[in-house]
Amino acid sequence: KSTFAIATIAAVSATALQAPNQKHFEFMQFVANHGKNYKTTEEYAIRLERYLKIDAYIVENNADPKSTHTAAHNFLSDSTEAEYQKLLGTREQSESDHHAGQHEVTGEILGATKNWTGSCSTAVKDQGQCGSCWSFAGTEVVESGHCIKSGTLLTLSTQQNVDCNKNCYGCDGGWAYKVFEYFQTDAAELSLTTLTLLLTDLQDAASKGKVNTTGYTSVAGDNVDMMSAINGQPVAVAINASSQGFQSYSSGVLSGHCSTQCNHAVVAAGYNSTASEPYWIVRNSWGSGWGNGGFIWMTQNGGAKGQCGINTDVNYPNIDFTFAVDMSTFSSNAISLYNTYFELLWILGVLGFW
Repeated sequence: KSTFAIATIAAVSATALQAPNQKHFEFMQFVANHGKNYKTTEEYAIRLERYLKIDAYIVENNADPKSTHTAAHNFLSDSTEAEYQKLLGTREQSESDHHAGQHEVTGEILGATKNWTGSCSTAVKDQGQCGSCWSFAGTEVVESGHCIKSGTLLTLSTQQNVDCNKNCYGCDGGWAYKVFEYFQTDAAELSLTTLTLLLTDLQDAASKGKVNTTGYTSVAGDNVDMMSAINGQPVAVAINASSQGFQSYSSGVLSGHCSTQCNHAVVAAGYNSTASEPYWIVRNSWGSGWGNGGFIWMTQNGGAKGQCGINTDVNYPNIDFTFAVDMSTFSSNAISLYNTYFELLWILGVLGFW
């Protein structure tokens, strides 16, 4: 805190900073609330400039009676353009690259609403400063699809595809459907947290099978097909997330002009087709501190390609259900070993090993 205070006092005295006093005060509150630490007055000036730019958008949007969403500051408000673009790690792909079956609407009666966020959905995750949104979206859809079939919600490793999927580019981007293809030949691994709980039961768990896909299914780019698919399970979608509206989203339904050149992978986890502004329930991977607890509602009235291109690249995995772990059967030894493991980490930390 003392480092921040010294840096802040020095920075505020710099002639480069000419923002109104109230905005200075609000920015300093933002810095304190988010634990920001700027090393030089030059960096402070750059961060303040970025903050003021998004602040102007927030003020304008929230004063616009035609706007259907509310914008607010979040931890990204001082991000440079390069830092923000680093989060957007998916790319547009030609149809010829897809090797999938096509989702068919079988005449089922679609409900007015569907929401998977309260069931068969793990906690919102944070991809950090890595363009691995594609791995998060793909892995999370597999988690949900497996849970819907097995009744067991597992947290799978998002790092597995970042490190091992040679058809994508790790932190430099990829595609969610490539995750489904990867899991056809390489079983989805449990996350480190789940794996730790399983330490003494791994042999038994392994004997029950593993999480694989048998490929994936693509969904036609219209609302009826998307709602039909989402009725079965959450789906991976690609969108354009470059707008200030997306970056600063807080609540309501994001609508209005938006590029349809997709650069970010997310999960469509539900919909509400009878709201005054019908919307998709979209799960992001920037932690629960972004948006509405990590989620955003995006209008269903976004034109032929959907709001920000959400209708253009929609896929879900075909789950090979051979892995079901009953969390109630974990031995007491597994929990004991789990506790011992973290006690050892704490001791090593006290001794200065890290």
